[in-house]
Amino acid sequence: MLFSSYIFIFAFLPVVFCVYFILNHKGFYRASIVWLTFASLFFYSYWNIIYLPLLLLSISFNYIISGFMLKAQSKESNLHLHKWGGGGGKTLF
Repeated sequence: MLFSSYIFIFAFLPVVFCVYFILNHKGFYRASIVWLTFASLFFYSYWNIIYLPLLLLSISFNYIISGFMLKAQSKESNLHLHKWGGGGGKTLF
């Protein structure tokens, strides 16, 4: 699905937009974030479903590395983790 396609403009975007704002308006903030996450995963895997596991692997890897970065004691170890996070994400693609 492309950003300029009719299915995106007239179907995907309005549905995602409306559901997000309804959830947000009713106070379901966590649900609105989960909705946007799943909508984004659907959007990126719509073209070819084979990219979904790759995207999920990249998200998981970066999430784990960022957790280690938050717990890093020194700037040097944080820098190494930063390099791992950037390099690891690029090698997947």
